[in-house]
This record gives sequence, structure tokens and C-alpha cells, in this order.
Amino acid sequence: EGDEIICQPQHEVVQGVNCPDCGLGMVRRDGRFGPFYSCSNYPRCKGRRKIPFGKKCSKCGGELYLTIFNGEQKLACMNYPDCKNIENIPEDTNTNWISPEEIKPPKLSRKVERLLKKKSRMSSQ
Repeated sequence: EGDEIICQPQHEVVQGVNCPDCGLGMVRRDGRFGPFYSCSNYPRCKGRRKIPFGKKCSKCGGELYLTIFNGEQKLACMNYPDCKNIENIPEDTNTNWISPEEIKPPKLSRKVERLLKKKSRMSSQ
């Protein structure tokens, strides 16, 4: 009927990881504070959980997860607020994560830019 169709990329459900809210499978996503698991039933279910990094906390023995702390990648304890331990990532460790803020969109052609400007002017009127 002339309506816009917005396609979202398909994410694969991670085996053995279930949503703490609804019990369905979860998918891996990258956020501005690090990678995380999100419910595959989003937006109906907004369940999320952190992804364990595979290293134990030196203070409480809990799992550590990758996050951004003061603008740097760090490992933080999942037992927060009981344990507020933050550790450096071991050297020679590839985190395989790029902050979405660091990803630059592809350059648009002049024709596409003109069409987008025209559309934004029409919608603001």
C-alpha cells in the first residue's frame, strides 16, 4: 500500500543461552557498553544478559564480562553490586568487539543525499 518496509537483520540464536524473562533463545548483539545477549523475541520481551568473558574474578570468583569503563575496554564482575571488581584485559587478547560508535556509515551518493533531504523537508512541513 505504499508503506515503507523496514527489514531488520536476522540474528542466529545462541545454543544453550535462554532468556531470563521468558525462557526463549537469545541472540548476541553489540551495544555501546560491550557485547550482550538479547531475547530473540525482542521487542515483545526485553530480556538481556551479559556475555561471560571466560575468566573468573580475582576477588569473588564470579564470571567477568567485557564492558567499557572510562572509555576503555575492561573486564567487570557479574556479581555487581556485591563485587565491584574491574580488571584489565589480558595482553594479547583479541576481544573481537568494536564499539558501534566507532563504525562509520558508508558514504551516500549525492543523489541519495538529495532524496533524503527532500523527504525530510516534506515530512517537517
